[in-house]
Amino acid sequence: MAWRLYGVCQPCSGRGYQLILGTPMLSNDLCKHCLGTGKVPLPRGEGHTWLVGEIDQLIARAAGVMMKKLAAEMDLD
Repeated sequence: MAWRLYGVCQPCSGRGYQLILGTPMLSNDLCKHCLGTGKVPLPRGEGHTWLVGEIDQLIARAAGVMMKKLAAEMDLD
């Protein structure tokens, strides 16, 4: 759960690119720590893989319900 909530790469703040030293600007170089993903590596193991799959399914279900509700509210007929 912590990876899902707080798995942002700290060196690049989840942006995926290196900062130009002394500026708030991003360079064109991918972050060396996360290789441009913006996330820390996912812990490996059967339990971790199962949990990520379960969370992804729950997110997909919740998104579907929200989209149906929004579509019904937007129906102008």
